Amino acid sequence: YINILNRALEEDHSSFCTNKSVDNCGNTDTEGLLVLKDIAAADQGIYVCTATLENVTSSVIRQIQIGEPPVIEKSPISVVARDPPSYVVFEAAARGNPPPVLKWYHNSNEIDFKNTTKMYLTSTGSLIILGPQFEDNGQYKVVADNGAGSVEAAASLTIYFSKCYYYCRE
Repeated sequence: YINILNRALEEDHSSFCTNKSVDNCGNTDTEGLLVLKDIAAADQGIYVCTATLENVTSSVIRQIQIGEPPVIEKSPISVVARDPPSYVVFEAAARGNPPPVLKWYHNSNEIDFKNTTKMYLTSTGSLIILGPQFEDNGQYKVVADNGAGSVEAAASLTIYFSKCYYYCRE
């Protein structure tokens, strides 16, 4: 199988085709090498190399994934409140290829959503803080990572409590 494919490639009886359409089929160079230049996300897909030698045909299928670093599409906005609201939402959204994983940090410590009953991560990547208290004040950072890169955005939470507005300030 491999020998047939290699010999056919050497004799230039090979072609390639993408999963996009028959129009994307073509011949390889004389060494049977497909070179993609200036690749983009549109080049991602399944490529099939077919070689024919002496009426015997062999094919190799390869999937090409194009990594695209994440981009923050929605950044969290800082919140300042005089009395604690019932909840605070830091919105966040990111895209990339593969889709990025979002992690949140409070004052440089990663938030463990499995071990908290007041902080929740939404399906879109936003952070919800229920019943925020003075100890929840500080810097919140979201990091989007997908292996092709990472990007971050930050916002702060500042809550002033009426009963200690002048005494509890940092």
